[in-house]
Amino acid sequence: MTSTEHHTTVLDATLARTWFDVLYVNTPGLVHVSSTGNWTGQTFADYDQAAAYVTHLDKAQPEGIYLRVTTLKGKPGTGGRGSAADSLALPGLWADIDIAGPGHKHDVCPADCQLKDRHVCVTRPLPPTEDAGRQIIAESGLPEPTLWVHSGGGLYPWWLLNEHIDITADNLANIKELSARWQTVIARSAAKLGYHYGPVGDLARILRIPGTVNRKEGLARPCRITDARPDRHSRGDIRAGLAAALKQHPDPQPTLAAPRRLEVVRPAGHITPNDDFEQRVEWDDQMLLGGAGWRVASGQPGAYCEWVRPGKTTAGISATTGKDPARDRLWVFSTDSGLPTEEPMTKPYVYALLNHGGDKKAATRELARLGYGTPLPPREKPAAPPPAAPRTIAPVDGTAARVIATSDDTIKRSIKLDGDADTIRQVQDAINNGALPDTYVTNGELVELTRVSGDSSAAGLAPAEQPPLPVISTPLSPDGLAALLAHHTYTHRIKKTRDGDLYEEEITPPARTLASVLSRRYWPGVPALHGIVGSPVLRPDGTLLQKPGYDPATGLYYAATVAVPHIPEQPGAELVDQARQFLLGDFLGDFPWVDPADRANYIGLLIAQILRPYLRTITPFGLISAASPSSGKTILSEGIGLLFGQRVRTWVRSENEQRKAITAVLDENAPTVVFDNIREGEIIDSPVLAMLITTPVWTDRLLGTNKTFTAANDRLWLATGNNVRLGGDMATRTVLVRLDPKTPHPELRTGFAIPDLDRWVKTPSNRTTLLRHLLILVMDWIANGAARTGHTMRQFSTWAAATGGFLAHHGIDGFLTNADAVHELDEQKSEWIGFLARWHNLYGSTPKLARDIRQSADVEFNNGTTYDRWQGDFITDGESNLPKNAVALSARLRGHVDRFYGDFVLRAKRDTDKNVTWWWVEQGGEEA
Repeated sequence: MTSTEHHTTVLDATLARTWFDVLYVNTPGLVHVSSTGNWTGQTFADYDQAAAYVTHLDKAQPEGIYLRVTTLKGKPGTGGRGSAADSLALPGLWADIDIAGPGHKHDVCPADCQLKDRHVCVTRPLPPTEDAGRQIIAESGLPEPTLWVHSGGGLYPWWLLNEHIDITADNLANIKELSARWQTVIARSAAKLGYHYGPVGDLARILRIPGTVNRKEGLARPCRITDARPDRHSRGDIRAGLAAALKQHPDPQPTLAAPRRLEVVRPAGHITPNDDFEQRVEWDDQMLLGGAGWRVASGQPGAYCEWVRPGKTTAGISATTGKDPARDRLWVFSTDSGLPTEEPMTKPYVYALLNHGGDKKAATRELARLGYGTPLPPREKPAAPPPAAPRTIAPVDGTAARVIATSDDTIKRSIKLDGDADTIRQVQDAINNGALPDTYVTNGELVELTRVSGDSSAAGLAPAEQPPLPVISTPLSPDGLAALLAHHTYTHRIKKTRDGDLYEEEITPPARTLASVLSRRYWPGVPALHGIVGSPVLRPDGTLLQKPGYDPATGLYYAATVAVPHIPEQPGAELVDQARQFLLGDFLGDFPWVDPADRANYIGLLIAQILRPYLRTITPFGLISAASPSSGKTILSEGIGLLFGQRVRTWVRSENEQRKAITAVLDENAPTVVFDNIREGEIIDSPVLAMLITTPVWTDRLLGTNKTFTAANDRLWLATGNNVRLGGDMATRTVLVRLDPKTPHPELRTGFAIPDLDRWVKTPSNRTTLLRHLLILVMDWIANGAARTGHTMRQFSTWAAATGGFLAHHGIDGFLTNADAVHELDEQKSEWIGFLARWHNLYGSTPKLARDIRQSADVEFNNGTTYDRWQGDFITDGESNLPKNAVALSARLRGHVDRFYGDFVLRAKRDTDKNVTWWWVEQGGEEA
């Protein structure tokens, strides 16, 4: 699009609101809006609120209203818009080209300027016209901007990205360098054309918002989008464009005043070129600020000193040095200096920025050439290690997991590197050949198994707060990979002294190179990790995984929550009888089950995680509901959770919060998830949870990002509560366990086979006993053919048939026979049975319009009395509100057509001639 000749000089709120969508499309993070005189501003997650704030600021008629170019991780500290380190995402790159005119005091000094001793002379003018400003970009060699914004006094070309760049601690320096180099090219292009351009590449930069008014110098000029094109740039476009532009505008060779090779006596020992330069050169040297046009405002280099940047004609300082006598660093405040702001900079770093475009390696080489520093003495290459016998690397739980051919930790794999490309190849090859113990691959991503320091039980944490398993798996980051390489390998490169001698230097590859290593998705030599289990489990072939560590047959890592003795493949009859007696008598015998189905169902849930790898199927939701407190429901849930590893969560009603909670817990290694002590009478009717229970793989968007989280739903999901009810689709996806002590004070009961069972189950040695007996019963069932029964349960029929077979084998009756009790807990079903029965009672099977049905629900008033023909049975929402109108009622009815509730079924038929839908209720086999 292009601009028109007429432009409004009042706020265009619509354009201002649109700009947020244009700039930050699909970009996570907070946006920051401020204005002249109100630089603190405010941050917003909602663009509508941000646009409303723009309107609010405009009422004060400020000189300008601004938007920070990058989004923020969170609200910045008091007093400003935050620093570069607060950035979360980069939506694109930009420039700010000032055009000569009102608001831009930029007078060029004459050649014989009489004030040159008191200020830095301005040598180039600003571009005089908009066309001249555009010519700077055209001659830069950079890609064509996505759009142009006229700020009212200058131009903002924008190179918008088709996908934002996430800013992390690992890549912050690289992104700052990218932005700085982009600005450098523009400045060089401007200089080539004879114009001045002040780089504005800091990531905390603010620019005017299109649609606002530039009131600088008392004028009123609109900030507007002048033209744009639909195509956005990829990261590859940006990198290629910058590389091409730098060839057109290369880094200048250092023009130092009489570069000298130092003839100095070195102190004993080695000193690097950078350290030597730091000690011997002051900030006013021609190699540093003195040669770049900076001038001293007050103080003396070598002590505390205040500086003024080139081109600054107004009052104030731009930077300081020597604030800390022990560490003489440059701090720059001005964003127009071309140097990074709000970070301490050493003399070698500033030298690299001013003379080598920020290339630290090139700067160090030049300093060494000029005589700074002394070379390291040649280092003898270490003798090659003798052939080593295979060594068993102990995994995090202290048992054998896999074998690597090294003799001990002091002899490491040697990796010789030569450049970034070679580093990527060599490190990937080393990983694929087992150089890094306890490294695995999950869904194409490298992960590391680690034990977390600190004994949570010693800290007095409750079981619900303890880590679910003794080890965790974490995706391998560049920093994590660097640590593993340093610990397990000798990663080095060959260097040459100035005398031509070769020596080895141990190095850590750069983070960006290690990120490239980790971008690979195919790792054929790395073991695949499919999950972590906290107890022995059945493999698909019916054998028992009971050796802690990594199991190649299943891709599972067994991190024992408790130590378990070896379980025989065919337990003897005496062992089986003892196990059955312990489980049914000692452990479960004293619980107040409502009927045998509750005990059988609980045992089915108790063995679910042991059978899961064997059955390779999903398991239903488990609800442990009691008639009153202190009935034992938490003991039962901990009997499962503490045995296999658990994470206890709080029940939330919000579907959005429920989704977040599910994603968070699936990102942990917690085989069991328990919603404990749900409020009495609560209805579990979450559609999100209902979908999860029948989904083998869970997918969700990670909060605050555009990244997709994917995880196997290999957890057992449980809930406990008093008199909890079910709603929606949860009734058909739930296994019910009921407890009813039939006493007003169940906490006073005595005479249990295991006294203080709630404490007993928390003791590791006792859980070992329980788990051992369970495994004996499972292996006995396997050894006798692992018979199945005919139990079915929708998507869980595989689990139901196998669990039914296990229970039948051990003579445990009642499995899933309390289905009627589950349906009684179905609050939605009960409501619809009452609603349809009353409908049929009022109208029989006569077809009715939704309008007539809705009108009949209104309570009638007659002679001071009320009359409700529905007798309170009309359907309502969760807040007991009737449907607002016929449309809302039709929407509710539509989801229940042809579905039986008790003996009643709702029918519907569309009348296309009259464009209406007829509704009626049938009972039994009758028809309308």
